[in-house]
Amino acid sequence: ALAASLDDGWTVALARRDLGWVVFAADNECETAIVLAELAAAGLLAAGDLRNYLLALLDAGGICQLTGDAARGLPYAERALRLAHEWSDEPSAEEALAVLGMLEYTAGNLDAAKTAMSAVLAAAQRLPNGKQLAWAYYKMGLIMLTVGDAQEGAAFYTESARLWADRKETLAVAYCESGIANCYFDQGLFAQARALYQATLDVFRRFDVQRAVAWSLWNVAHAAAAEGDDDCVASALQESLAIFQARRDEQGIASCMAALRGTWGPAREPFRQ
Repeated sequence: ALAASLDDGWTVALARRDLGWVVFAADNECETAIVLAELAAAGLLAAGDLRNYLLALLDAGGICQLTGDAARGLPYAERALRLAHEWSDEPSAEEALAVLGMLEYTAGNLDAAKTAMSAVLAAAQRLPNGKQLAWAYYKMGLIMLTVGDAQEGAAFYTESARLWADRKETLAVAYCESGIANCYFDQGLFAQARALYQATLDVFRRFDVQRAVAWSLWNVAHAAAAEGDDDCVASALQESLAIFQARRDEQGIASCMAALRGTWGPAREPFRQ
């Protein structure tokens, strides 16, 4: 409201970028978040802020990816990547390629996702922003786990965790450790997976990241089910379901209801960009 009252289009656009992610994270209002990203992109382009214009396009693409709508998200990422190359903006090109890779992952195009993320890793090695490199390792871990190489996936997650630990980013380390736990689960190491899920759950509770708490509870329940601990399964799923219902997270609700009936999907990533 203050930005609008000052009639500063650039400030309004930046505020819309931030608000889109707040709305998405807090209320799971995906459509509103995408509209805000589009409005932000238009305002930033009009203001001549090309870097943030590209990032706003990637906001929209990233939100589409996180909601599972790869077809809608791909045009945003492809446009951002093309323009970043035209403007010789290597950091933005790397970020666009990362979003594009995750959209390909979401679409089930795992070879394309792996190729894109390998290029992101190579590019991130040349850039001064260590966060980009750390996230590239994280996303490569996710892709390798999905293609069936849990051991290699764990190696990528571990390197990402090391980079985040060097930066004292406790929450990011927990996301990586959750990925490592998923690799343990995939290898049938259920006790190790459950212990690590529980450790990361404690971190997510401390930081009050409710979506991560809910999915971590689901993962704890999944590992407990594999170990035959029915009491833990029931309590963890009920708590997870309550959080998803409060957030109106339809995917989470459906996953909990299916698990309560004994139907489990793959281990879940608690991370939301």
